Amino acid sequence: MDRERLPEALRDRVRQQDDKIQLALQKSYQLLSCLSEDPLGALYHQHANALKDILQIRNYSLLAHGFQPVTENDYRIVSRTIGNFIKTGIEAVIDKKPLPLAEQFPKSLAG
Repeated sequence: MDRERLPEALRDRVRQQDDKIQLALQKSYQLLSCLSEDPLGALYHQHANALKDILQIRNYSLLAHGFQPVTENDYRIVSRTIGNFIKTGIEAVIDKKPLPLAEQFPKSLAG
């Protein structure tokens, strides 16, 4: 995204390199939540604290930057939180119109 396409008030929150805005994961969602019409940003705003908590579990784990093993309970919390956020996020951004049913092809094997 070109930095100039952002609302002027948000431009100083991002850095640009090689004509591309570079943002970390949380910063990209925070930017979306500042855009008034973005459904994914609004969803992130609602779930920001829970997502920060599970990112902390990940960051302190052996799988990332820390030394803590991931417990079964931690895994379940992370899995449920991320799964719900992704599912709800997809529902927020997809077109809600039903897709037309495609005709079965071929209709007959007779030549």
